[in-house]
Amino acid sequence: MKAQHREVIIFFNDSTSLEGFGEVRKNKIYFKLEQNDKLSEWDHLSVRAIHFVGYGFIEKYEYVKSDKYNKPKIMELLEEGNVNLYAFSEIVTKSYLPGINFPNNPNAFPAPVYKTGLQVEYFIKRPNEDVATDIVFSFKRRAIRYFSDCPELIEKINNKTFTSANIPEIVTFYNDYCNDELLRD
Repeated sequence: MKAQHREVIIFFNDSTSLEGFGEVRKNKIYFKLEQNDKLSEWDHLSVRAIHFVGYGFIEKYEYVKSDKYNKPKIMELLEEGNVNLYAFSEIVTKSYLPGINFPNNPNAFPAPVYKTGLQVEYFIKRPNEDVATDIVFSFKRRAIRYFSDCPELIEKINNKTFTSANIPEIVTFYNDYCNDELLRD
């Protein structure tokens, strides 16, 4: 039996789109028009976004450059507005050596222990920017500089109302209460 793929819309770089079925794996989009068709592979050179649709929800993923030297990565669009919030998630495996003492054999070397988990990185980007900013790395310094046009938000960051644990709330606050073009006129 073939795997059932989710209903999607893919958006091409030339502003066209197609509805069909697909999935995202290893920074590639796999797409087919009908469930029984064979999957075709797509990347950032021809596709800019994929939306998973169904059950009244839409999950949006876009190719986003996280730095100017590497290829774009496919990231989930969590918040859309004057500043977009993206999440890049990957499963990572970390190894470490336990601090075990072997009294009968002091020269014994312990076997490494492996832990696997989901790592989520947050990136922010204004629609007119080419490269997204990693907002977690050096959080306070970057957040204050990036959101410098919103004194209310800067105050909340400085008094620790908002910390790096509140990145989605920070972007929502900014989009809802800051950078309003009507207030500038």
